[in-house]
Amino acid sequence: MTDPAEIAAARSIPPCTFEGFSGVWPGEIGTALVDAVTSRGSEFREQHPAARDDLRELPADLPPRVREVAARLIDAHLVHASDIVDVPTATLREIYVSVDGLGETSFGYFCLNLGRTGRKADPLLTAFLGDALNRRVSRAETHDLVTAAYGVLSSEPGHRYGATPAEFEDGLRQMSLEILRQPS
Repeated sequence: MTDPAEIAAARSIPPCTFEGFSGVWPGEIGTALVDAVTSRGSEFREQHPAARDDLRELPADLPPRVREVAARLIDAHLVHASDIVDVPTATLREIYVSVDGLGETSFGYFCLNLGRTGRKADPLLTAFLGDALNRRVSRAETHDLVTAAYGVLSSEPGHRYGATPAEFEDGLRQMSLEILRQPS
């Protein structure tokens, strides 16, 4: 069953939000990588503009895991965000998680940062639903809730919630990012 609060929250999102999610740091592989590993993407972006989308320009003072995964990506000729567009996610995952200390969660953030989202329960969706429902929502429950909400909303006449469940999820992610960017 779909919670009415979740439906109400989704209805309140501006229609343009469902037009596509380009990522937290679209076109900036360096920023996306640093943010995925250290959660300091904004700071990095301001301090190192040349390295935003060129892994060869990353500064030497970054944590070893960042430098190591960057070196492996460079070795695979993946230097700029545009270089990974046609690379299968499984190939990127293999490169990324081969670095000791980097796993699926961090890899998921890296992909999300670049706009490579899949149908998975990420923290943005889980937080959005938790806020909308005013209760704790597990990652396991997130996918089911989103799918059910899309089923209800997409059956409404003139619906504007994305052409697919994935577009709906991307809209929810975008709204979550907008909420996070608002001053407290």
